Amino acid sequence: LRVAVVGSGPSGFYTTKYLLRSKASEVAQVAVLDRIPAPFGLVRYGVAPDHPEVKNVTEDFETVAADPRFRYLGNLTLTDTALDTPHASLAALRRHFDAVVLAYGADDDRQLSIPGAAGCENLLTARAFVNWYNGHPDFFELTPVVKNALRAHPDVAILGQGNVALDCARILAKSAMQGGPTDAEALAATDICSHAMDTLTDLCKEGRPLKTINVIGRRGAAQVAFTIKELRELTKLSTATLAVHGGDFQLADTEASRKEVEAARPRKRLHGLVADHVKDADALEELADKPQIRLRFLLLPESMTQNDDGSVTLECRRARLEGDAGSQRAIPDPDADPVTFRCGLVLSAIGWKSVPADASIPFDAQRAVVPSSRSRVTLPPGDNNSGAPLYVAGWLRRGPSGIIGTNISDGRDAAEAVIADAGGPGVHTGERAGVEGLLHELRESGVQDKDLVDWRAHRALDEYELGEGEKKGKIREKVPTFEGMLQVTVASAASVASSVEK
Repeated sequence: LRVAVVGSGPSGFYTTKYLLRSKASEVAQVAVLDRIPAPFGLVRYGVAPDHPEVKNVTEDFETVAADPRFRYLGNLTLTDTALDTPHASLAALRRHFDAVVLAYGADDDRQLSIPGAAGCENLLTARAFVNWYNGHPDFFELTPVVKNALRAHPDVAILGQGNVALDCARILAKSAMQGGPTDAEALAATDICSHAMDTLTDLCKEGRPLKTINVIGRRGAAQVAFTIKELRELTKLSTATLAVHGGDFQLADTEASRKEVEAARPRKRLHGLVADHVKDADALEELADKPQIRLRFLLLPESMTQNDDGSVTLECRRARLEGDAGSQRAIPDPDADPVTFRCGLVLSAIGWKSVPADASIPFDAQRAVVPSSRSRVTLPPGDNNSGAPLYVAGWLRRGPSGIIGTNISDGRDAAEAVIADAGGPGVHTGERAGVEGLLHELRESGVQDKDLVDWRAHRALDEYELGEGEKKGKIREKVPTFEGMLQVTVASAASVASSVEK
């Protein structure tokens, strides 16, 4: 049984782990494909740099990759569109493998659809910002955009109140707010990319540090999506004070909200920590000139205006909560005055979404997922089942939710489905060539072996990044461009070839 897994993030690697571990069927090969040269997806590019313990999961993935039946093909894009870079269609994968698991995650964002948002130079999605400071090659060019936005005004607005929103607020506070050096020094020693750290810390060096980071939510403190761990980190910053807007907090304190808080102990503890940092009008006034992260509630973004000085005016409409406990909705309050923010950078943290990488992938555009039943992709009636069956795992199956560990059960389910179907319709075990067949087709189309990244080349890149990090007194210095990564891997391959010849 030869299986292709598209995506080298948590769901892809957990699927691979359980495929290789299975004893119910003979798995001859599992090939993990990724369009990025470096593996690990969300772990590498989505986890905050000051959360290194979360990234320890890659040790498990390295163990998976040590299995001789494992193959890795990095810098290979799944698409049916002609590209100048190495690519393969879903049809090609279905020709060469006995089963194909789609696990490539979410590569797009839910859009902020308000007047003025389209084309606003200062507006970035949180996904883009996170990928930028984590060194994703798709976002390296954002450096001047971030720099110009932050210099336009000392305040930042983050729309959304999930963990990613708080990650962004914390990274900005540690690096770009004036305070004790402890936070900035600790952050600089992580694997945050130098191009990002330099851009952010330069604000303080230039005497123009950030002043207020407003984290804005549509509903109230009882409905926030962030965890108590993420919030607690904000209370321990040396560079900024956490302040919860007292007026907002009180307006959101409905009877239904109180029932929601009392219904679950974790929610009660989280709400209590939010309440501990409520500031009334006088306290907020005293903090006006001090660096702070301010939580705002019951505000609906309504419009954005790019000002002549480069800053942005964000206008929000006041909302109120309606509905029963557990299903309250934020609706506009027609009697309340609008709330206006003047800011430089605006981050939209309202959610990620998946897209169909290949036009032949069945896709539910409304839910932004691949439709499936028990990890098996629901194929359209016109599919003649002539190719390998399709499976799906991770965010592409369930949407962008959960933590990295959530993908363990997801990967296990996908692997069990593949194994259970082995020998059934469309699964021609032993008749397809797997990676060798795919590589032959890629070579026929002009792709050279050096254009692809195998696991040995990944290890060379890994060692190079660790070495560069050591020179700078940090965990790792990621190579933030496709060209840079391939230069390292090609040089490594040439070195190996030379040593073999000798």
